[in-house]
Amino acid sequence: MLLSHPRRSGLLLVCGLLSSLAITPSTPRDVATAEPVAPETHVEANRNHVVQQIHAYIAPMPLESYVQLADDVAHVVCVAKEVDVQAHPWTQTVYKMEVRDSLQHAKDSILEVRVAGGETPEGHVVCSSAPRIEVGAELVVFLNRDAGSGRLGLLGLKQGTYVVDERGELHGLHARAGERVSAFFDRIAHAPHILDATEDH
Repeated sequence: MLLSHPRRSGLLLVCGLLSSLAITPSTPRDVATAEPVAPETHVEANRNHVVQQIHAYIAPMPLESYVQLADDVAHVVCVAKEVDVQAHPWTQTVYKMEVRDSLQHAKDSILEVRVAGGETPEGHVVCSSAPRIEVGAELVVFLNRDAGSGRLGLLGLKQGTYVVDERGELHGLHARAGERVSAFFDRIAHAPHILDATEDH
């Protein structure tokens, strides 16, 4: 864990349903605005393909909050993905991500990251706040680990996901114009609480 945040354990307990979406609000007040409503289901014209919509609003958080609440920040490449229709409470897409750089994981290791939503021949579960990640995509991701299952998810979903373009420049919520991955890691790694936490490993 990057930081033992004083509100972290309490927030994760009250999030409950949010943990399946990898959503961790920054303050107790955000819980009400961040909680997804019950999925709305409708049947498309062919009547054989069911689409479930999961509407989840995530209040924007400053970069410092993402750094404090994340269990890891990693520069990765998506090398595979599959859909887990048995996941609870909703279908999940399981992304396999190869690590290029990370504050916690070894280079070239493969991480499994779960995100609510996914498509199968029988149906499609769409989470409004989930990023669209294709195999081959290069990313920087803020990760959180579910306390119960130990599985990794994307902290903040889209907001905690940054796309790296062919020039090596980062695009996302808190990325600066023309910022490269190394510069972004420098920004987050120089925070004193990050250094204090990682020195214990």
